[in-house]
Amino acid sequence: MGWAELDNGALLKAAETDFDLLVTTDQNLHYQQNLDGRRIAILVLPTTS
Repeated sequence: MGWAELDNGALLKAAETDFDLLVTTDQNLHYQQNLDGRRIAILVLPTTS
């Protein structure tokens, strides 16, 4: 999708346009990013296994 050069907020913004859900294991995402007003649901898994 050409997103390799995107990081953090830019990646979330790009994902919002094509997806309804982001699945991640990043437990600190809500501390690292302002998620207010995002149009994508975010599911944080507790472990990678």
